[in-house]
Amino acid sequence: VGFVSGSLLRFIAGPCVVGVYVPGIRIVSEYFARGRRGMAVGLFISAFHLGTSISLAAMSLLLPHFGWRTSYLITALSALSAVAVAHLLLGTGRGEFLIASRGSGRLTLEPLRSKPLVLLTTGYALHAWELYVARVWLSPFLVALLLTRGMAPTQAAALGAGAAAAMLVTAAPGPLLGGLLSDRIGRTSAGILLLSVSGAISFLMGWMLDASWGTLLGLGMLYGFATAADAAVYSTGVTELAEARIMGSAQALHTFFGYGAAVLGPVVFGGILDLAPPELSWGLGFSSAGVAALLGVLPVEVDAADMGSGAHRLRHDLQVDERAAALGRRVE
Repeated sequence: VGFVSGSLLRFIAGPCVVGVYVPGIRIVSEYFARGRRGMAVGLFISAFHLGTSISLAAMSLLLPHFGWRTSYLITALSALSAVAVAHLLLGTGRGEFLIASRGSGRLTLEPLRSKPLVLLTTGYALHAWELYVARVWLSPFLVALLLTRGMAPTQAAALGAGAAAAMLVTAAPGPLLGGLLSDRIGRTSAGILLLSVSGAISFLMGWMLDASWGTLLGLGMLYGFATAADAAVYSTGVTELAEARIMGSAQALHTFFGYGAAVLGPVVFGGILDLAPPELSWGLGFSSAGVAALLGVLPVEVDAADMGSGAHRLRHDLQVDERAAALGRRVE
């Protein structure tokens, strides 16, 4: 496997991952009524984060014994077992899920004419911008910091990568707890709170070059949690706002713009590192993620006002209740 073929396989794997992730959220949302849906979707997203962490840990254990090819094959085969699990749990009957049975199967841009959905997707895109800045740049930041403190390059790379992993592993329970919070205080209130916390840390992180290692580790672990915790808020919100006939298109566009921003954010960060004076580069880089989080709060706040109209809320609640009741009859 060379660079080109490996990149091609990675390119193919990307849509396949999203092809599991998005329908999974849709299926989970159909099993739970609105009062528990945030928790359920959050648990699904947390499992996604946890699986990623476990696979990395498994690779670190397998590599010394089997080499990278066999190790990769073992992890891939373990993932393939999910097909059997899905078959056993979900069955194969068509039309089993209410929303899935109503769609046309064609992508439509109609969700972009819905102001609440556009605002929700904008908030999600800016959340993804900040999240992937943290995922991509925390480790290089910590390595660079250790190098400036006189540590040898190999030691700095190992310690920096390990510390970044410890910070980001806190993302695993984040969506579950964020989803639970949104069930209790509302989607918009939870989104605003969590984005505000992660944004504040983004503004701080890059300027803490002189902070103690313990302080950085603690703040970074909170950062890893906060940047992931609001994911369930947006993914659940789409299932509650979109009409059944355009649900798939709404989720597809939501994910497309989110992952697009996830690609753009780290690139902008890298450009800032190249262009800014060295003493300001890391601070300005992480502050760019803070700006994204701050901008993300604005559409969520507007969305809260827009969803506050009685007519929209009543129609929305009736649709959710009808779906839950119909699904309950199917399960019985």
